[in-house]
Amino acid sequence: MLRIREMLEFPCLKGSIVLAGQQGLDNPVRCIDVIEVPDADQWVTPGTFFLTTAYAYRENISRLAQLIKLQAEGGASGIGIKVGRFIQALPEEVLKISEQEAFPMILLPPELPYVPVIKEVMSQIFEREQFLKRSLNKQEILQYMLRESVSEKEKLDFFRQLNLSLSDQCCFILFEFPDNRGVNDISIWEFVEKTRLKRKDFFAVQLDNIIGLLFIVCDESSFVDVKNIARSVSSSSQGELGAYYVSVSALHFLEEGIKEAYKEACFSLKIMKKLMIWQSSFADFDSLHYLYFWYTHPNRKDLIHTSRLILEPVLAYDENNNSSLLQTLKIFLLMDCNQKKAAEELHLHRNSLRYRLNQIEGILGTDVFSGFKLQRLLFALITYALLEDENPT
Repeated sequence: MLRIREMLEFPCLKGSIVLAGQQGLDNPVRCIDVIEVPDADQWVTPGTFFLTTAYAYRENISRLAQLIKLQAEGGASGIGIKVGRFIQALPEEVLKISEQEAFPMILLPPELPYVPVIKEVMSQIFEREQFLKRSLNKQEILQYMLRESVSEKEKLDFFRQLNLSLSDQCCFILFEFPDNRGVNDISIWEFVEKTRLKRKDFFAVQLDNIIGLLFIVCDESSFVDVKNIARSVSSSSQGELGAYYVSVSALHFLEEGIKEAYKEACFSLKIMKKLMIWQSSFADFDSLHYLYFWYTHPNRKDLIHTSRLILEPVLAYDENNNSSLLQTLKIFLLMDCNQKKAAEELHLHRNSLRYRLNQIEGILGTDVFSGFKLQRLLFALITYALLEDENPT
């Protein structure tokens, strides 16, 4: 969806100035129209950006203020106006209403012709609408490929529909939201649109509370660029796009790699949450692949059983005393046994943390945080954190 802020960056609108209503620069622009008749306040079209010389209001400029108020209340996006020919200046009343209604008032260059502006804006609107329509069709194909068992014939047919080759390489970027509100947030889909304007080599798909971008990459350099996109987005994950996690898979050949790439990106999201890699909201499978051992091990049940045997004294203590020593132990070990960082993460005073650690040593042994016993405990803790939700039987 096109926004006024983006529209003002078009070369055809060079020299335009925002006079008032700056808070509405993110209003959506769904169409553009010219108003040069005195009864234009009789119709309101949501999402319309208007162009005018105010010719129809030159003898009664107060009607222009009325027009702006009615159009703003009706959902129009903003207005671009030329001054100097029919009106010499905009009254303070007009600017005040524009500011109050967050209805952008754009001063257009007096020599600006309307046709190039209308042509460029409508072209951009049409292109983005077509992209969304194509994305919906491709979404259905990708959803089916990721969720169903696909025959070789179906796979080849899908690739033809997506205009892809078996020799292409791919990777997945995933965005996971805490709830379904995020995937319906227009900001994330606008990010997808903006990315599409810069790159033509990806497909978007939504799966429950996850949005996935399947990138087709030609070489390692292009793969690095994709990772940089993911990192840059994760840095704003608590900002305009809302709170979410971002992960990226390793690089795979398309023939067998779409599901594997998706699986790896999902794994990275899971690791980030399970082990609370909170320093950033970004997880890169290439830096976490060594943890894949836990999920690909043929005897995961044995791993779970062993981890519970090691941690059982702490688990039993927590259950009997309604305490959270296991969580304390988890944070302490994941913080490399740094008491200061662990206390900050747990929102505890250092003395309170030390008291809990003394309790843990009393349960597991005084030398539990050194040597082989520390390695054994860390292995058990990671295993339990990653696999605790799997059925041990």
